[in-house]
Amino acid sequence: KKELYDPLATPDVDKLNAAYLSIHGNAILGRTLWLKTSSLTPQT
Repeated sequence: KKELYDPLATPDVDKLNAAYLSIHGNAILGRTLWLKTSSLTPQT
């Protein structure tokens, strides 16, 4: 029996977080950096 590894029964939170970050992390980081730089640059 393979009861130790059953992704449907017990999802690997670390892998889920890693997958989520790999998909959304770059977009979130890019947006945060863009907001910071746009707020620093004076609006003329």
